[in-house]
Formats: sequence, structure tokens, C-alpha cells
Amino acid sequence: MKNFPGSNLVFLVRTAWRYAGAEDRRRMVIFYAGFFCANIIASFQPVALGALINAAQHGGDGAMPKVLEMSLLYGGVTVLFWLLHGPSRLIERRVAFTVSRNFIAALYRIVTEMPLRWHQDHHSGGTINRIRKAERALFQFAQVQFMPLQIIVRTVASAAMLAFYSVWVSVAAVVSSVLIAWVIRRFDRDLTPIVEKTNESEHHISSALHDYVGNIVTVLTLRMQGNTGDEIQSRYDRMKGTFWKQITLNEWKWACINLLLIVTQMGIIAAYIVLHMARDRVIELGSVVAIFQYLLTIMQQFFQGSQIFEQQLYQSIDVHGVDGLVADHKRLVVSKMQAKKRKWKKIGIEKLVYDLIRSMADEE
Repeated sequence: MKNFPGSNLVFLVRTAWRYAGAEDRRRMVIFYAGFFCANIIASFQPVALGALINAAQHGGDGAMPKVLEMSLLYGGVTVLFWLLHGPSRLIERRVAFTVSRNFIAALYRIVTEMPLRWHQDHHSGGTINRIRKAERALFQFAQVQFMPLQIIVRTVASAAMLAFYSVWVSVAAVVSSVLIAWVIRRFDRDLTPIVEKTNESEHHISSALHDYVGNIVTVLTLRMQGNTGDEIQSRYDRMKGTFWKQITLNEWKWACINLLLIVTQMGIIAAYIVLHMARDRVIELGSVVAIFQYLLTIMQQFFQGSQIFEQQLYQSIDVHGVDGLVADHKRLVVSKMQAKKRKWKKIGIEKLVYDLIRSMADEE
């Protein structure tokens, strides 16, 4: 599995698009456009807030109208945001329902088309667990597709807006963002095989539960409660090592990201204030507030993005969990059907003789 930043997002979007169907694909384009426009509009809030504070700081006869104007703009941005974001969310969640339904239908069809020999070699409990985890993961992603788009748009828009106040502040924010993205990638690269191994252990546990609970009468009749319970505990214990590694590495990841975000934000703000005051002595508080707001937005989006992309890592692994089933279906069912079709190149009838006179005589 590729682990460059965004690879899991691309895979999940392509999968959701594939199972959405023609009509809901058009709806996906609509709600993506709605989310994009809503977040562009929301990016102007710090500008309005900064202008409001600057007007109040400078005072004068025109201060009050300017303050009222910026206050209305600040509130109007929120109203416009929800006029676009709200309806788009409703469309998005309805599309997610369709994606989930079509995905389950496709996997169920694949399972029912598999030969009996395959079912004998693959435990039904493990297969059920893989399908269910894959469906849940795809549904959970499909109903919050606005989040990665919001993170990308607001981060890029905030970096562009920072250039309006200070180019070097914008550059520093972009460089620090790239550094944090690199740190996230390093952690996720190490997390991926550990999560995959943990998932395989979960499938193994699910197979045991399906066996024992599905045959509970036999278990109770033969008094095998203790042995079967010990087997389930044993399978959990074998998963413990990889799960411990997963949660430890995950906590280190979040600690590093949080520290980097705080240090970056405070460092850039402090440098801007010191350099500006050394040059002009007087600094506009509104501009500092706007810069702080945009930096805060970038840092918040990166922190939230780290959570979202981690979830997408797990979701992608869960959806990939049915790759073996799909590959076996292609090898055992689809390829054989195609081979049979290739054999039927033409059909013909040879040496057919029809005697009309003899046929009429036989009828008489």
C-alpha cells in the first residue's frame, strides 16, 4: 500500500465515486463545489475582524461606521457559509448511504458467486468481519468527505491571505506545514504495517467467535466453555504485542505534532511583532490578530488533518481488507466466464436438410 500523504484519501474518494452510481456522482460534484465555495467565503472572517480592530484602534469620525460595516461583514460570512455548507452536508450524507448500499450489494454478489470449494477454504466468520469492517469504513468516510476538502482549502486560503500582511510570514507558515506533513508521513509509514497486522488478528478472533457462538449448543453439550474461552483469550493475547506498538507509536505521533504546531505558531507571531515594532514602533493590533487567526487556522487544520488522515489510514486498510476476496473472485469466476465467452466465436448448423413434400405427406 502506498503511504505518501493523501494516498489513502485518493483511494477512498475513488472507491466512493465507483460505488456512488451515475446520479449520485453528479451529486458528489455538487456538494464538493458547495464545500469549496463555503470555505473560501469563511476564509475572509479574520480579514473582517482585523479591519474592525484596526478601525477601533485608530478612532476618528469614520471609526464607528467602519466598525459596524466590518461587524456586519464578519456575521454575514458565517451566514453565507452555512447557506452553502448545510445543504451540501445533507446531499453528502444521502450519497454516503447509497455508496454503502451499493458496496454491500457488490460484495454480497461476489460472495454468492464464489465456488463452494472457496467457501470451504475460507472461514465465513472472517469473511463477514472483513466485509462489515470495509463497509463501515467506506460509509464513515463517505459521509464526512467535506473534512479533507475543508482542511485543504482553508490551509491554502490562509497561507494566501497571510501574504497580504507579510510575505515572509506566509512562507514561514508554508515551510513549517511541509515539515509537519513530513513528520506525519514518517509516523504513518511505520504505523501502516502494524495496523494491518492488528486487523488480521481481529479477523482471526472474529472467526473463533463465529465458530463457537454459532455452535453454542455443541459447546455447551460437550462442556467446552472453558477450552473455547481460553482459545479466544489466547488469540487476544497474540494480538497484544502489535496493539501495544500501535498505541505507543500513535501517542508519540500526536505529541510531536502538537509541540511542532505550538512552537511554529508562537515563533512566527513573536518574530512578526518584534521585527515590526523595531521598524515602526507602532503596530496595528488588528493586523496581528488577523495574522494570529490565519496561523491558528493553519495549525488547527493541520492538527485536525492529522486526525482525519489517521482515520483515513485505518479506513483505507479496512476497505483494502476485502481485496483478497475481490482478487479471488476475479481469478476463479470472472476469468473463467471470460474464457468461456472466448471459446464461442461462431455458431453454425451443418448438413441440415428439410424436405417440404415429405413433411406434408407425413402430416396427411
